[in-house]
Amino acid sequence: VHSFTHRHVPVLYPHWAVWPFKKVPGLVRLVAFLCRPFFPGTADTLDRLHRFQEEAGAETQGELLEKVRRHYPSSTRFVVLPMDMEGIGHGPVRAGLAAQHDELAALAAREDLKGLVLPFATFNPARGQAGVDEVKRMVGEHEFRGLKIYPRLGFPPDHDLLMTELYPFLQ
Repeated sequence: VHSFTHRHVPVLYPHWAVWPFKKVPGLVRLVAFLCRPFFPGTADTLDRLHRFQEEAGAETQGELLEKVRRHYPSSTRFVVLPMDMEGIGHGPVRAGLAAQHDELAALAAREDLKGLVLPFATFNPARGQAGVDEVKRMVGEHEFRGLKIYPRLGFPPDHDLLMTELYPFLQ
């Protein structure tokens, strides 16, 4: 699962035109209501966007995870995957990757979640050596279970830093 919140997502993501809807969450419901008689498909899409906004509006990753956990047996284990969205060109994020990783480490260390939250670090080669060091910090110091990469951000899974630094380290 992903547990990142609105604090980890760029202000203008996924498009600058969505910004007013993020600032005034009730606005998307109003537009959906106005669209429903004429454009029911668009209204349904806007309703889904509103539900997504509500979920991502959680203040902490723990709060978000608790919403997910309600739908599963109490013994369910969750592989939690962070997402590095700082450098994707949609504006600043309120809480950067290190903060997201640290919060996830604290979540995995909670007594009531021990063994149920399996945290992974994430890596984007655009961060260079700092990104490598961040992954090593999370895996080495906080016992993260593995690495999540997302090549759709514009890098190959055989990127030089992955091949020479991280894959050997993780192995």
